[in-house]
Amino acid sequence: MTKSAAGRWCFVLPVSLHLGVATVAWGMFGVDMRTGLAMPWDAWWQTLPLVSLRTELLSEVAVLHAQPPLHNLLVGMLAQWSTEPLWWLQLAYTGLGAASCGLAGSILWTATGSRILALTLACAFALHPALLLYEAFPLYTIPATFLVMAGLFCVTRFQARPTDGWLLALVAVTTLLVLLRSLYHPLFLLLCIAFVGLLAERRGRVVLLSILIALPALGWSARNLSTYGSAGSTWAGCNLFKVARAGHTGASLAPLLEQGSLAPATLRVPVFSPPAAYRAHGFTERSKHPALARNDLHNANIPAICALYGESALRLIAHDPLHYLGNVGDAYRQFSRPSSGHAHVEKNRERILGWERLVSQGLFLGAIFGERGSVFFLLVPLSIGVCAARLWRVRRRGVVATLRGETLLLVAGFTIAWTALVGCMADLGENERFRLPVEMPVLMVLAIGAHAAWQRRHGGTSDAGPPLDPSELDAEA
Repeated sequence: MTKSAAGRWCFVLPVSLHLGVATVAWGMFGVDMRTGLAMPWDAWWQTLPLVSLRTELLSEVAVLHAQPPLHNLLVGMLAQWSTEPLWWLQLAYTGLGAASCGLAGSILWTATGSRILALTLACAFALHPALLLYEAFPLYTIPATFLVMAGLFCVTRFQARPTDGWLLALVAVTTLLVLLRSLYHPLFLLLCIAFVGLLAERRGRVVLLSILIALPALGWSARNLSTYGSAGSTWAGCNLFKVARAGHTGASLAPLLEQGSLAPATLRVPVFSPPAAYRAHGFTERSKHPALARNDLHNANIPAICALYGESALRLIAHDPLHYLGNVGDAYRQFSRPSSGHAHVEKNRERILGWERLVSQGLFLGAIFGERGSVFFLLVPLSIGVCAARLWRVRRRGVVATLRGETLLLVAGFTIAWTALVGCMADLGENERFRLPVEMPVLMVLAIGAHAAWQRRHGGTSDAGPPLDPSELDAEA
């Protein structure tokens, strides 16, 4: 088998394996988005009503402030021509999940040249029960996973054969990620553009094209900032308050309330209550736009309500920063739990419980780590450490040479760190589902690091340059 053929198998085999497993899980075991949801589509905080998406798609999506528009836009497009949009959504998510497995194999093959390593990890990912469960979950976890893997694929190809086209592809993928998932704030995109500008051969041209590519996400962010005072999701204040408030009692917060440091509404009304609950506290704005007039978390009053919670959260953190850090630690412990254990996939999880338990409690050591969740409690910081250690090791190359030679580890490490830190510092309650998009990158980084260490130990070079492109490997053969 030629090396280029081996590279193709590293993509095709994991894709085929996952499609087969997903078909069995869906068709024989009933892991189905339509029958296995914890609640109907319209009941999710993040979603717009299906009826509205069918009849007023563009006008509804255009005024979204709490969520980036891409997820609702995708489902709305499916609802335009099908009475079963969730069936088609699961089909699309299954394809994206399979593609993510194939991308994992391709990335590992290009980065290491080891067919065994690439196929082992990618096929293990293809069998991951969490992937099956979130393909039957209506939110954006699976497309976010795919986009993270697609971004890493772009930087792997750039590292193997540096061309500005792959950098622009990375900007396009990151733009879609920011338009899809509020965890990836527009600042994430701006940092990506700055990074691409450092690496590009034609910096001015590439930065200009990157800004043009990023305009949909930057435009949404600018609209939110100018209209609602938040460059990202307007829910950010409520999410932060959840982290800051957890563990405090009414008695411990009473002095802050008396001092005026905390707004009365933030303690008297549970966070993320429907806007009608805040009318007694002066939030009575009315909107003529249907999407902003419903009694849900897209209402016109929500930005001001969340801003109030955000101000109170910052004062509470300043009052007791150690308590906040303790809550961030709790969020990280939840982040480390098996992603397949999320409460909203419970109904479908019961349908493949044996396999899920084998992976989550056995392979990921959930039964051993207990309150610390799983082995990812250690693997996430370890993967970030591997990236940092590698960059430190080759620092004498110079900034640009180091960035070009270690693009994959740098981008992977930064994405893992961003997902973990932002996900745990700014939210508490569903952190385990935030981790799925970076589960494979964590394992890939560790595998690449272990492979490099093995090569050094057995006579390989200690500071190998960029990995070879599979087509170059074939040419050498």
